[in-house]
Amino acid sequence: MKMLNRTFFISLILLAVLPLWAAPSANVSQEANQVVWNGDRSKPQIALTFDDGPKPEFCLPILNILDQFGVKATFFIIGKEARWHPDLVYRIYESGHDLGNHTYSHYRLDSLSREQMDVELKASNEIIATITGKTPLYFRPPGGRFNKIVVNEVGKNDLQIINWSLNAGDYTNASKYFNPTIKPNELADRIIKSCRNGDIILMHNGGGPTTEALPKIIMGLRQAGFEFVTVSQLLNQQGNANLFSAKPDGVKKLTSAEVTQ
Repeated sequence: MKMLNRTFFISLILLAVLPLWAAPSANVSQEANQVVWNGDRSKPQIALTFDDGPKPEFCLPILNILDQFGVKATFFIIGKEARWHPDLVYRIYESGHDLGNHTYSHYRLDSLSREQMDVELKASNEIIATITGKTPLYFRPPGGRFNKIVVNEVGKNDLQIINWSLNAGDYTNASKYFNPTIKPNELADRIIKSCRNGDIILMHNGGGPTTEALPKIIMGLRQAGFEFVTVSQLLNQQGNANLFSAKPDGVKKLTSAEVTQ
């Protein structure tokens, strides 16, 4: 498969000096009001969201399960992974799932300069736009971490921060929060018992117990009376057609043949 090459990667030289881990965010109570945490609590609708990736070994099984059960979800993807796997990005979009920005490199934005934040946001947006012909409007910060500067810079890039109201806790082994003892049934039971109307559920596109637990989660929540929707549908924006801004000038949507070359 040919890797996507774009001129904006010159800007990514800035990222060479970025730290891998960030310090905890400061008090962000005012900024939290500008972040979406959940949908309408009066409606039995919920949104499954998957962070990170896409990588074939993790993303394809998740997509196959979602197809099998007729569920639409929302994927917040990392730009550098999308660059290597444009076919997966294309399949996510063409299958009717929502696509959101999760930065280019998965750095914690609250540790970066404004210029570095801008590079991370724009680089990921441009990769997604190159593949789908549309620029995302939604963004999830790595670790869900933000402060006033992050909120302002994300807004300048015409993105809305989407966090979550229910955390599955299915962290990958790359995370300091990784729990190697968690079992798929335990993961599914916790989500099913904790879910409320309007929940945005955080899961990860990175293996572990997630794939094994997903069928039970879907069946259990449906039995409990919940309807699965995308984030854009949860926010009454009518599916992935309205998750994106207008097609940028000079951006060509790739065909299925082109993304698999």
